[in-house]
Amino acid sequence: MWIDAICIDQSNIDERNIQVTRIADIFSQASQVIVWLDPPDEMAETAIQVLNKIGQSLEMPLWENRVLPSPGSTTDWYHRHFEMPLTSKEWDSILHLCKLPWFRRVWVVQEALLGRMHTILRCGQSDISLNVFGCALSAITRNDHVSDKIRGAMVRILDLCLFRHEQASAKRALVLAARRFCSDPRDRVYGLLGILSVGLRQKIQPDYNTPTQEVLTNCALAYIDHVRRLEVLDLCATVRPLTKNGPSWVFDPCDENRRQGWYLTVGLWAGQFCAHFSESVATQTSPGVLSVLGLKVTKVLTTTPRAPAWWDYTSSELDYRSCIQAVRDWEPANLYNATYATGESLLRAYARTLAFDMVNDRMQSKDFFPSLDKWQEQNSKNALFGDVAKRGEFALPDIPVQDRTTITRLFGMRLMTCGNGFIGLCPTETKPDDLICVFLGYESAVVLRKQNDGNYKFVGPCYLHGASDGNTLLGPLPTPWRVQRFPNSNGHYLVCRFYNPDTGVLCDEDPRLEPLGEDWERLELRDWTADDPEIFQEFRHKPTGKIIKSDPRLSPEALRKRGVALETFSLS
Repeated sequence: MWIDAICIDQSNIDERNIQVTRIADIFSQASQVIVWLDPPDEMAETAIQVLNKIGQSLEMPLWENRVLPSPGSTTDWYHRHFEMPLTSKEWDSILHLCKLPWFRRVWVVQEALLGRMHTILRCGQSDISLNVFGCALSAITRNDHVSDKIRGAMVRILDLCLFRHEQASAKRALVLAARRFCSDPRDRVYGLLGILSVGLRQKIQPDYNTPTQEVLTNCALAYIDHVRRLEVLDLCATVRPLTKNGPSWVFDPCDENRRQGWYLTVGLWAGQFCAHFSESVATQTSPGVLSVLGLKVTKVLTTTPRAPAWWDYTSSELDYRSCIQAVRDWEPANLYNATYATGESLLRAYARTLAFDMVNDRMQSKDFFPSLDKWQEQNSKNALFGDVAKRGEFALPDIPVQDRTTITRLFGMRLMTCGNGFIGLCPTETKPDDLICVFLGYESAVVLRKQNDGNYKFVGPCYLHGASDGNTLLGPLPTPWRVQRFPNSNGHYLVCRFYNPDTGVLCDEDPRLEPLGEDWERLELRDWTADDPEIFQEFRHKPTGKIIKSDPRLSPEALRKRGVALETFSLS
């Protein structure tokens, strides 16, 4: 039997440094992990019994983010339109269970996940397996009849149940920790080591004598070095540095107030594929200064008032109503008769922008993403632009899940116009004259602000309509080619391919690029692992056998030969 509170001397820093690295082995090799949620508690035990009834009739296929009826089940718990026959007392008990302190601790993440198949949650005489618990919560949060109050209470618990650390990026693990509490802020890194890939874990050595800001900076540098991408910048959208002097490019998981970046770039937005399959070029040139290779795209001309978010209100209905109204006020005066800078109509560009271009001609899903034509019509009572929006109607609080997801992406955002005629969505702190750039090895365009010392502050990632799909590096795709995104082996829409609707050709080869040289070959797409960048393709150098996870035709040297004006940006 191993009990952390007894087996580790928390007052001995040297012992903590050593024992933290052993947690992964201890929990992953345990025959059973028992989580004591609370002393005997009638409400919590009632909730466990109800959730057992629901969860045991369901199953979630491995790596698939969906709920199905288990074999032989005759119930409709899995169906989103099924009105769950629970009493108000049972709903209250579930809400009570979700608020127990155990679920809000950092260390529970790896303790529960590493022993997933053998993890039992127990309260008094009642218990439930973590898998059954996760199935029940998944069905409840997907149900259209469940209140936002219940759904909101389950969010941070559900991510614990659904997280598959074997097939999740370190970025997503860091979000799990950032949304939980710990007495030592360094544990938001050290408390995750067990669920990071072995390769990345070896680059992060626990040391409780190291200042917190240095721990966070070293973690970011290790992540960048390991995957050769800048995807960790996603966490910096509005999560400011821990101290006033902290680097703007280092995430601060201790910030409780501004979650916009985590939801936008980690949970709800697939990204823009701005840097194509390029590798990042980034080094720390002095303490706290990261030099990054990229190119300038444009400058911000104007920004709208920001859309309100959940941190502004105590009611989720007010959150959505206020956000919808703010976005309605963004509508351009010439929306229905102007042409956009790319040659398409402004209406089409604006519709794609408000959806972050997550519509079904791009995102290959049967029903999760709206069709572009339907989205452009905006006929629902929660319309964001057009005639219905002008009438000021709302359909609250029962917003369909698809609409709720789209609106949530807009929380805290601003609409911006740019010097090159593009529009986009930007973080709260964006201001006119900020610079919009694309970094090699980073999916999104970024907002930068120049400082008096010549360095730049990283304001955050943004959506810039027209900068997607490597357009700033290679120019626009020839008509009618377009990029389509498919789910990878763990369900995230990170597989980018090129599609010609006229011929039906779907391929991995970008029609803008010259053929690979005779020394290189593209490898077949394989399942994603935690040691991979989120977006990658593999290429083998035949003479040496070396395999790289970026396109050799997108190296800095190759891009410069194409006339791309790459330059170095120093982020502080």
